[in-house]
Amino acid sequence: LSGVVGFAPLLLIPVPETRSIAIGGLIVVAVAVALAVTLLPASLALLGRAIDAPRWLARRLAWYHHPLFWERWARWLGHHPYRAVVIGGILVAAITWPLAGIRIGLPRVGWFPAGTDAERGAETMERIGSRGVLEPIRVVLQAPPGQRIVGVRYLLGLRRFSDAVKADTAVSSIRSVGNIQPGMSTLQYSFLYSDPKRARQQYPDFLSAYLSNDDRTTVMDVVLTDSTSLPEAMDVVRHLRRIARDRVLGLASVGVYVGGFWSSGVGLQKPLLSRFPLLVGLAVVTTAIMLVM
Repeated sequence: LSGVVGFAPLLLIPVPETRSIAIGGLIVVAVAVALAVTLLPASLALLGRAIDAPRWLARRLAWYHHPLFWERWARWLGHHPYRAVVIGGILVAAITWPLAGIRIGLPRVGWFPAGTDAERGAETMERIGSRGVLEPIRVVLQAPPGQRIVGVRYLLGLRRFSDAVKADTAVSSIRSVGNIQPGMSTLQYSFLYSDPKRARQQYPDFLSAYLSNDDRTTVMDVVLTDSTSLPEAMDVVRHLRRIARDRVLGLASVGVYVGGFWSSGVGLQKPLLSRFPLLVGLAVVTTAIMLVM
């Protein structure tokens, strides 16, 4: 039953990975209970007195499970309930104290198995100061139907948006259709995108990755500094979403969607923290009911 109490509340968290852990744990508990009431009694019946072998181990186990020790412990608890509550409360507080500083999200490092090419590649990128390139914040900007996101109407808004994002000290650089080459002005970009075919011939690889074929949707990569921690990266995501909600001048009709690795961490945090009190309360109440029974 303790296994059920431990795993069942995890089903309340709306995260597939957590729910899969809960289902797996419940299956293990169910199989263990089934074996305890079927295979175990049958095995004991077949073993008979042979279960006491070796004798020296059986004697030690019999001493450990002698009722006198547990009876003395139970009587002490019964005669001093307040002391027991205080001692137990102190132990529980000491064990759960780290939860006061809990930060829920995806880890910055440690994703790749040790010794793999993926891990060595990540370490190399970190040594040269470019680890942020591996996990950028990806912002998708989509113009209304029939409009071009790289048209004159939106180019100035894209530059304002990128300037507002770059003002954050945690941002290292930005890759977007408005930042292909440093030093290019908005007017130069206007001339470039006035002929879409020529623009794609001039920057084929970049525009195929950052601009849709109909020129309506573009992707902006916000690269963070290597020193950016998990909380700081999640704060940048929230900052980007605030900028999107405030509607940058020139992008009022544009859909702005903040995604990527760090954005998924922010999305993971909200449902977990909202369900956390319910999860703990359910486990405590269910355990209390079991103890009363």
